[in-house]
Amino acid sequence: MNIIQITALGWIGGALGAVFLLMFFLLHPEKKGIKNFFLILFIAGFVMLGSAIYLYFNTTAVGEAQLRAWHAQSVGIERTVEVYSMDGTLIRTYHGIYNIEYDTERVEIYDTATCERVIIYYKNGTVIVTESDVPQ
Repeated sequence: MNIIQITALGWIGGALGAVFLLMFFLLHPEKKGIKNFFLILFIAGFVMLGSAIYLYFNTTAVGEAQLRAWHAQSVGIERTVEVYSMDGTLIRTYHGIYNIEYDTERVEIYDTATCERVIIYYKNGTVIVTESDVPQ
């Protein structure tokens, strides 16, 4: 789990806790003043949570990068992948909507349209991936 997932789980847990607290006070009508206080607190908390999420994903570089990563992993991004040999000769070009995974030895290209997977080992060459359509 990365820090974004842990933070998201924390927010979800806090929101669920607030819902259970709100349900408790709504089911006890003899505590009308406390019920109204917690109802207002609950609504204000949701407004603040929604504002924080909106600001995080739309005004910070990390939030925008996370949105692009989610989009790339779920839908795919239009990319051009060029494979070159050690002497610089172009071997193959792939163009389309791909999900890409890589490590120190290989690049794995998954074509979302045809469900085709291509694995390129680049120990003896170069792979250049260009993102053509970056979502905003």
